[in-house]
Amino acid sequence: MQVNTHVIPFDCHYIHPGRFSAYLLEDGGEAAFVEAGTPHALPLFLDALQANGLAPGQVRYIILTHIHLDHAAGASALAAVCPNATVLVHPRGVRHLAHPERLIEATRVVYGPERFASLFGEILPLPEARLRAVEDGETIWLGKRPLVMMHTLGHARHHICIYDSASAGVFTGDVFGSCYPEFRQGAKPLFLCAATPTEFDPNATLETMERLFATGAQRVYLSHYGPVEDIQTCAASLRASIEDMAAILVEAAASDAPDEALGAFCYERLQQAMAVHFQRHGMAYAPNNAAWFEDELALDAQGLAHVATQRRLAK
Repeated sequence: MQVNTHVIPFDCHYIHPGRFSAYLLEDGGEAAFVEAGTPHALPLFLDALQANGLAPGQVRYIILTHIHLDHAAGASALAAVCPNATVLVHPRGVRHLAHPERLIEATRVVYGPERFASLFGEILPLPEARLRAVEDGETIWLGKRPLVMMHTLGHARHHICIYDSASAGVFTGDVFGSCYPEFRQGAKPLFLCAATPTEFDPNATLETMERLFATGAQRVYLSHYGPVEDIQTCAASLRASIEDMAAILVEAAASDAPDEALGAFCYERLQQAMAVHFQRHGMAYAPNNAAWFEDELALDAQGLAHVATQRRLAK
């Protein structure tokens, strides 16, 4: 039986179209989703199956790159309509999906109660029998298609990437940053590192990049947003963004700003860094571009402020 190399991306309409991609894979009559989106996206997952001649009962795996709720909030709803699917996740993520109360509360603090309810809806526990932790380097078979699970630090300690040799690509979650179609018009695509709360580590992110390159992958399947070809060409943009955020982190930790003001401090520095980052790519950081990244930078500022505070406490 020939391996199906096709990767089917589809938009989960998170916040608005063009923000978040999930992916459908199939081989030998078995299907898998990478990412679960939010409960609001469930009809879009079912549409993807139907459009490709597949039924929910053929879904064998729902693979979560990590448990941040834009990626994982919909896992319980999706598993409920895919009765044969096992949800695969980093070992650190299992208990939070089976007992999501702390995850929900921590995310509600970040977004505020009204925004949380609007973005994520109702999040139900996943039965532990439907969950399985994957180990670093473990190969999961979808039909005859091998998918290699990689524990990947930098964005979160519960993050995995998935190497799909059949398509020469890696599903990167958030550890390879974000790159939106609107910002792929220059000589190289504009990538933005994701430093969202609470475990950003710039050195680990750079090490993960090198590990992904070592697979020989030719493309990345971003959750934010869609497939991007020629990852080596993208590397300079992503490294520059990581280095910008690392510098802000050092400056914030060493600053005289009180802990409660570090979020605003980091946000201001991020806005300045983004203007420079756009210039590197021959683009202007115009108001419409700034508005596109407003939510992302606000979360990144919180993440940097949190790590800067931890660094202060460690001294």
